[in-house]
Amino acid sequence: NNTVLMAKIVKNYLKLDDIESALFYTKHLIDLGYDDSGFLYLAGNVYMASEQYLLAVDTFQAAQDKGYNKAELNISLGVLYSSLQEFDKALEQFNRARLKGFDDVAIKNNIAVIYIAKQEYKKAIAMLTPIYERVPDNERLRMNLAVALIRVKDYKNAREILSSDYSDAEFSQLVTTIKVL
Repeated sequence: NNTVLMAKIVKNYLKLDDIESALFYTKHLIDLGYDDSGFLYLAGNVYMASEQYLLAVDTFQAAQDKGYNKAELNISLGVLYSSLQEFDKALEQFNRARLKGFDDVAIKNNIAVIYIAKQEYKKAIAMLTPIYERVPDNERLRMNLAVALIRVKDYKNAREILSSDYSDAEFSQLVTTIKVL
């Protein structure tokens, strides 16, 4: 019944991607009434990993209510709200993380993904282009920028961005796939 030790076990199972075991111990600790803010943040991640998104949101919010105020929580909430297509809430969370000094590249990339989901491709391009010029090695950023460029039919620049990752045939297939989505 050592709750601190069990919370560490949850963290280790989550790191090992043993979601079933992490979930088992998380539920046990919740049943015991363990509500340490750091544990609640961890539990939210377990629920997110087990695709229990609404429970994850509730648990992250409980962690906030208990005083957990790190930017990572805002990022997690932003990602969750994005997957639930609650884009305004997602943007709010990403901007909160930004105000807390979280990695600007990651935040802008996440915001650009929201723009892409909302079919606001030019906004995504405007956000990602200056970052790409500064950090051209970021694989996710390159792909998101290329997707937005393909969506506005700027195949030349998209091809240039992905030239080191895709052959001409692979790029052509990628364009076809993105057009269908």
